[in-house]
Amino acid sequence: MDKKTYKKLCKIRRKINVIMASDLSAEHKYARIFCEKISRKVFALARFPYWDPDASYEEDVQAFVDQFIEHMEDLDEMFSI
Repeated sequence: MDKKTYKKLCKIRRKINVIMASDLSAEHKYARIFCEKISRKVFALARFPYWDPDASYEEDVQAFVDQFIEHMEDLDEMFSI
């Protein structure tokens, strides 16, 4: 992965953090995260293990976010952030 791709993922991480910290319902967080601008871009830019529990909106969103954040922490180390 190059630095440009990493920076794009960092921007997406900031968007996800704002959504997750908001007072939106789990359903609205799901709709905002599983869209073209976030999850589809993430999967186009990065590959990481992601298990979709196919449960509630809250559990699905949290599973994606947890795995993405873990992946980003690995990238932060790789890019010495």
